[in-house]
Amino acid sequence: MNVYPPNSLQHLTPLVLFSGLAAPDVSDPQCQKRLWKYSVGSIATSHQLVKDGEKLATSPRLKGTSDEDVIMPELFWKFAEKSSDLVNWNPVAVEVSRHRAPYILNIQFLNNVEGESDEYLLPPVKTRQHGSISTPQTPSGKFNDAASVEGRSSLDQSRGQYPNGNQHSPLSPLTSTSDIYPDGLISVQWLQKYLYLTPSTFVSFHLLNTTSETREEEIEADEILARKINLLKAQLAVRHIKLVVVIVSEVLPSEDITLNDRIYYLRKNTGLAARTGLFFLPPSTEIELETLAETVCQLCFSNAIEFYTRIAKEVRRKRSGQPKTLDLSKEDAAQLTTSPLSNAGWEIRYSFKLGALAEFRQELESSVKAYEVTYEMALELFETLHPLTEISASRWNEFRIFLDTVIYKIIKLYFYSGLPNLAYKKFLVHLRSIGTVLETRGFSKDGFAYKNWRALQHLMLAELAVKGLPPGNTAIAPDADERVPADCLPRTGLLHLSAVHLWFDLLGNDWSEDAGNPDPFMNKDSTNLEEINILLKKSLVAATKDFALPTPNERSVGYTLYLLGESYLLHDKDYVSAQKYYKQAADIYRKEKWKPLLSNILQRLYETSLKIEDIQETVLSELELEIYHENDAILDSTGVDNLLAKLNLDEPKNIDLTTSDRYSGFFTADYTFQSDECFLGLPAKAQLSVTCNYPLANQEKILTLNELTIEIEGQLASIHVIHDGSSTPNESGYAILENLQLEQDDADNHVRLYSTSANLNFKPGQTIVFEFAQIPKKLGEASLKGLNIVLKHKKYLLGLSVPVKPNISGAVTWYENGSNLTSHHIRVVNPFKIRLSPRPSLVYVSIDNKGPVAFGEKLTINVTAANNEKEDVIVELQAKGLSNTGDAVDLKWANHPDDTNPSDLLQGLKLAADKSDSIPLNVQVPEGSINSITLELFISYYSVNDSETLIKDDIVFSIPVVQPFVVNCDIYPRFHPKPWPNYFVPNAFSLKDEKETLGMTPQMRRRWELSASVLCMIEKESIELIGSEIKIVTSDEAVCNVVDTPEEKIQVLEHNQKHKLSYIFDNSRAGEKDIRQVQASAHLKLRWRRPSKDNNIQSVENVFTLSPLNITLPLIEPRVIVEIERQENKTLLAKYHIENATNHILTFSLTMEPSDTFAFQGPKQLTVRMLPCTRRSFEYTLLPLTRGLLAIPGLVVYDINYKKILVPLAATPELKVEKKSLLVVC
Repeated sequence: MNVYPPNSLQHLTPLVLFSGLAAPDVSDPQCQKRLWKYSVGSIATSHQLVKDGEKLATSPRLKGTSDEDVIMPELFWKFAEKSSDLVNWNPVAVEVSRHRAPYILNIQFLNNVEGESDEYLLPPVKTRQHGSISTPQTPSGKFNDAASVEGRSSLDQSRGQYPNGNQHSPLSPLTSTSDIYPDGLISVQWLQKYLYLTPSTFVSFHLLNTTSETREEEIEADEILARKINLLKAQLAVRHIKLVVVIVSEVLPSEDITLNDRIYYLRKNTGLAARTGLFFLPPSTEIELETLAETVCQLCFSNAIEFYTRIAKEVRRKRSGQPKTLDLSKEDAAQLTTSPLSNAGWEIRYSFKLGALAEFRQELESSVKAYEVTYEMALELFETLHPLTEISASRWNEFRIFLDTVIYKIIKLYFYSGLPNLAYKKFLVHLRSIGTVLETRGFSKDGFAYKNWRALQHLMLAELAVKGLPPGNTAIAPDADERVPADCLPRTGLLHLSAVHLWFDLLGNDWSEDAGNPDPFMNKDSTNLEEINILLKKSLVAATKDFALPTPNERSVGYTLYLLGESYLLHDKDYVSAQKYYKQAADIYRKEKWKPLLSNILQRLYETSLKIEDIQETVLSELELEIYHENDAILDSTGVDNLLAKLNLDEPKNIDLTTSDRYSGFFTADYTFQSDECFLGLPAKAQLSVTCNYPLANQEKILTLNELTIEIEGQLASIHVIHDGSSTPNESGYAILENLQLEQDDADNHVRLYSTSANLNFKPGQTIVFEFAQIPKKLGEASLKGLNIVLKHKKYLLGLSVPVKPNISGAVTWYENGSNLTSHHIRVVNPFKIRLSPRPSLVYVSIDNKGPVAFGEKLTINVTAANNEKEDVIVELQAKGLSNTGDAVDLKWANHPDDTNPSDLLQGLKLAADKSDSIPLNVQVPEGSINSITLELFISYYSVNDSETLIKDDIVFSIPVVQPFVVNCDIYPRFHPKPWPNYFVPNAFSLKDEKETLGMTPQMRRRWELSASVLCMIEKESIELIGSEIKIVTSDEAVCNVVDTPEEKIQVLEHNQKHKLSYIFDNSRAGEKDIRQVQASAHLKLRWRRPSKDNNIQSVENVFTLSPLNITLPLIEPRVIVEIERQENKTLLAKYHIENATNHILTFSLTMEPSDTFAFQGPKQLTVRMLPCTRRSFEYTLLPLTRGLLAIPGLVVYDINYKKILVPLAATPELKVEKKSLLVVC
């Protein structure tokens, strides 16, 4: 209902007009929102000030002229984004009033569309004195462009002035052409004047001429531009409008050094300052454009505050002046039928203007105070008027509209200020005040006009509250069903419902007898009932949305849905839409179990479904109504019976309601498994207790279910129970579901559905317990998925889902059958779920060897399987081995047949009851550094009487793995017993290939001893060291031959017992090439075994291979080796052998050092010269002077040629080396 004039309720926002900035795309709706031509609409031609308006001095700015529009789309959109629309609620106003936002502006662009101007006209002003505006001229003193001539002539025309000269505005009640003449308060055109026609700031864009070829042309262009700006400035100054000019240049000042001078000239000749009047915009970045836009907007808002403040001062001046009277002749005064506006009316007019101007300035507190004063004065004046005597009906309506408009602004401003409760109080006072005035004038509150007006007021407040307060605000009543405190704003859904109830009354009654209520405002004659119908539905939709958030109130939502259905049914006869909303409302009230209102809704649902011939919904509604009402004949079944006959159903039609909770409360159920776990092959028992809550008035009436399905998911099958009327009734309330028949299985032949029959007759309130059992065949879990029943009504089968009550207490009821139904509690963690586990294995497996075992060992482990079952079983054994490093262990059953099965799998082992058997398992322990191996034995067996139930078990053994031996090796030099060949006597030397070949130098062999100390690391039992092998590998340039090894004999070793092995080998070069030393590696293998437990069976022999021992053997380096022999006279014979294996003659100085522990006999000091490839020996007799580990006297052998001392090397095991000394036990 367009009761209130356009713009009267909108938030007042300062108008800023932009001229000279072209729109990017006039066809774009977003662009059109910012173009004055499109936003002003019909006001551009219908407003009273337009016909006497004045063209802009710079208009028209057409394409191809010297001052065409500036094309800068980026800048256009930046200003457009900063503009605020004219709307009833603008949250930016709150931010500006609290100084949290810098401005709020309604920016409109005057744009030339396809070569035609917007025809914007400046509103007229009072008469001006000609020649009062100075106009800059060119140096010649003449206007030399068409635009300047047109601008000058426009100032000389009478256009742009009030028609009555200096008297009154065309909008004033004192002007006979005004629409409020002679007694109107204020015209909405006064607001439109400042919203659309009179800007607070005018922003003009001009393109600087930078294409002229000569400086003179640029000067002339600048002079013309300055005159245009001055003419525009003069036009605006008369109206106190500030002018802001933006000069746009297409070149940078760095490219044209005259630009700064030209801008200075324009500022000087127009009087516009750099920061407040004239801005210069050369080619700029996006950030610079944003800065310019923000600066201009802030300047415009500052100008707006000054503009509206000046107007407010003028209003106050007029209010304090002489009383306003009509200046009429006697003839005109005699023709007046209405008294002119009183002084009180003029006070109301001025007070309203002051409030509106404060709202333009975004001074909300000042504005609301002025509006409140306006409202109080207007209400006082309104109380003295009567539409049939004091004023006309049209003025009465205008007065009512004025009061509603002012109170709307007051309420909105209180919302802006964060005082919604105070706003609501103002709203209630307004309703009471208007109602009181109407009653005193003899207008009934039960009349059409008052109810219509009151409904609209509630709608306006609701829409304002939705915008002004977010959902959940503490100022709003939290629940629609609570009593709303007087100082608390109701939630918007309640406000909408208040309007809806009034509108239902208006649309549902005959108001032909309302002639006794002569209130002309919003009466039936002036109201379109179709508009009320539309508003009613919109309000109900809004109320539904409000009640749903943020804390849903289901009953209120259901009620609004019900009213929507009523509206479509009663007002539109739209049965389809009505049925839709009735169904939604019924769903809610079923949950709430509010039967009285649900019955009314079902009655409507039945009627609408019958109208649209929705037989399914009709049948369902009829059934539900029969349940909720004692009287079975509450509905006339003729209509539904006729529909059924029309459908001609041969068989009952199924209606699936399992996904709906429409009838879910008619039956409830409890379910439990007897235990949390069941083993394969044993029965898994469960009980289902079903209670009939069917609210039938006749308690003796029997309710029969067609079928019942217990849906179980997992490894148990569902149960389908079909009604069998011939079976015994369940008088005791207990039934065992037996004779389960296969009805459906899956691809794996696993039973998915069993079927059986039972008596499914129920009395209201009766509980029947169904017990059943299944034997699981697969491992896993099973759980109750749901319970569905099928109920027959007329020719329809209704499939319903029955809610099963959860039990989380851990104690559930288990029923026992007897003469009377008895029960006891059992402990079940989750009564809806059962775990299907394998039967515990009674075949036990053990091994005889639990370690430790050795690296690389081959052994046999005896695996014993013992059958503790009461019957014979067929066993399958599988062995898996894995080292701690992840390597697989080679396993094989000793008696494994040579077939296609894996060697670690043994099948078909038959064990008699209470008997056992031992099976050998060969194990190959991996080589390498591992700590243990894991032996896992998998047992699966079945009884010879039940081959389908497979029982499984597994057992894991951890066997430690150790290194069998720890071997420490040492290398000692030894004196070769054979003499070296003579260097000077040619001879046949044996080379590496063992061929007798004549060589240039003799082959000298050096002897070495490798001593290995073997420590046994195997625990718990002894081992037998059978023998050893050694191989010394060297390069092709040298020869290493083992000449002596330990005697081969079996050596029994216990844990931590040592055994020494000694190996003698010689080395020499392989050819004529002299090499100082050679790298060799010794490879030692030890053969061992465990003692055999059976003398007839020899144990498996194992080989332990040591890591290669890398050694460095010198070939031609001189050396000194020492041998010690014990003499019978308790003396020691020390032999020092000096070897010169080089091809050089060497000279050695020998010095025997004195000793405190030995007396010695032999040369004390001498010098020896040795030929190449020779050796010499020196003997000393040593007499120990004390006992113990003594250091023998040291022989210092000094190489005079190479100036180095040769360190003596021990050549016998009796000599111990400590640092550089040789020790012997005496």
